[in-house]
Amino acid sequence: EVIGEEATGRLTTLVVSRGSRDGIRIGVPVIVHTPNAWPFLATGEWLLRSLYRGLERWAAQRSDAIICVSDHERQLGLSYRIAPPEKLTLIPNGADLSAVHGDRTTARTLLGLPSDVLVFGSVTRFAHQKDPLGLIAALIPIAARFPRFHLVMVGEGPLLAAAGELVARHRAEGQIHLTGFRTDATALLFGFDAFLLSSRYEGLAYGVLEAMAAGLPIITTAGGNEQAVQQGVNGLVVPVDDRTALQTAVTTLLQDHDRRRSFGQQSRVRVQQFTVGGMVEKTEALYRRLVEKKGLLLE
Repeated sequence: EVIGEEATGRLTTLVVSRGSRDGIRIGVPVIVHTPNAWPFLATGEWLLRSLYRGLERWAAQRSDAIICVSDHERQLGLSYRIAPPEKLTLIPNGADLSAVHGDRTTARTLLGLPSDVLVFGSVTRFAHQKDPLGLIAALIPIAARFPRFHLVMVGEGPLLAAAGELVARHRAEGQIHLTGFRTDATALLFGFDAFLLSSRYEGLAYGVLEAMAAGLPIITTAGGNEQAVQQGVNGLVVPVDDRTALQTAVTTLLQDHDRRRSFGQQSRVRVQQFTVGGMVEKTEALYRRLVEKKGLLLE
């Protein structure tokens, strides 16, 4: 009775539109779409952005509801007139907190790093959206300035090779570590002293929520992640594409153990608002309202 669609890339609007049309054709009465970061943000080309926005509006007209995973995402939907307010429903992403467990000693062993260094880490996708090259470029000078500083980036993607070349070009392999894909990524979080994410745009990153569950202070760029990361409470929020601000934030936490500890404690508290159980409960409630609104029955 319900089709749920989730965006995963630049061509999402086309897929959503086709899925919506097919949903109507086969008689599915309720269609719900979750963009998880609006696809039109993926390009800086005016013509393409306009095209994607138009397609999103067209698809929105054929959806009964659009789930926005952060208030920032919802406000973007309103400002770009993707859909009316009553169709844009805020249901933040939620993490499976029970799956986030580990200990510092084991994590440092897995990372191959000693206990007396400071590790700022990121679990990310090496793609344009996450700006991994910008993050590395910003932190290379910090690595040169602070011998005990290490950056660990876990993940893979189309920019991984370029990231490795950038690190090698600056001879920073001793302090900047690219692990590639790891099945134990969640366990590695416990070896970090802080978590970094420098996305150009974001809905609400699951990686941030998992890092919060691990008790880490967060440094992230402005946008959807501000739903979970409060400036000066459990982390520091910097403007997108502002390397100076990013360097300042990293240096600040690098030199302030008490602030790192305080932010980490608050992360554990705040993440309780972003559980997978709560997300599922709110999503099911939305589905039920939409189905009942159309006079259908759920058993």
